[in-house]
Amino acid sequence: MEPIHLTKLDILLAGDTKRFSRADEVSGLLQITIKGPLMLSAVTIGLVCMAECRWVENPGTRYHREGHVYHNKRKLLDYTYQIPGKYADNCLSPGDHVIPFMFKLPEKDIPSSFESTHGSVTYFVEAVIDEPAINEVHRIGYPIVVEAPIINNLNLSVGGSSEKDLSVINLASGHITLIANVTKKGFLSGELVEVHVTVDNKSSVDVTPRATLYQTQVYMCGERHKGLEVPLTNPLVGTLVSAESSNDEIIYLRMPAEASLSIKSPIITIKYFIHVTLDIPHAIDLHVNLPIIVTTGSAFNLSNND
Repeated sequence: MEPIHLTKLDILLAGDTKRFSRADEVSGLLQITIKGPLMLSAVTIGLVCMAECRWVENPGTRYHREGHVYHNKRKLLDYTYQIPGKYADNCLSPGDHVIPFMFKLPEKDIPSSFESTHGSVTYFVEAVIDEPAINEVHRIGYPIVVEAPIINNLNLSVGGSSEKDLSVINLASGHITLIANVTKKGFLSGELVEVHVTVDNKSSVDVTPRATLYQTQVYMCGERHKGLEVPLTNPLVGTLVSAESSNDEIIYLRMPAEASLSIKSPIITIKYFIHVTLDIPHAIDLHVNLPIIVTTGSAFNLSNND
């Protein structure tokens, strides 16, 4: 068969939107302009989710100029649109053609879109035209953003405690207890988080609580993984608790407006926790970690707290 002489290959999404949620319909038009005949069997329209991570361990040293590169790439979603029967096996004549398509995103088991230095989760609508006669493939991808928030346990409270006895000769003595909690586990980007902190200071030194929000990024390549803990806020310092006294207070943390949704996938996991520290002079500090979830407002309507 003679070459198709493709002059236009374009994707238009309905409503000109690029942001979708789980179970949404992704629909639009594939526009093709050709100067030669084209078999519809050579046209593929797909919806793809690609997850990828890459990092280097032990990079450039005096004796080894290159480190070991770990790379993992996998399709987490690969739907092919079934072109309706009225088009099947037809040969498109030269000129302009429009083919409508529609996909439905899964209701569960897909991650949200994400991008960082070490990895990404990307969704796109893809059109491919294969010309085996001349060994050429025409391809176009239209990126979209998918929000697939975690919905489990969003309304459950999260808490923890830590305590210790001080016995530093001539410097500190006594017993200290730190209790921290949040009234729910799920939060929205930009939301103000109330961290309830209780300090029971039956010691001879003054102590001070502080709280910091962290994001944990985990990238997986087979049995190898790379974990990063990234502080998203500066430490927010609470009220000093004098020796032989107690205090209850709320430390307010603001979720960053651009915070990514929590993600769990075979390649990339994104988690969050609030790290509460009690600064103790002349001794090892007390710590409590409160795991939380960054989600969307609509997810609370579907939340499963079993």
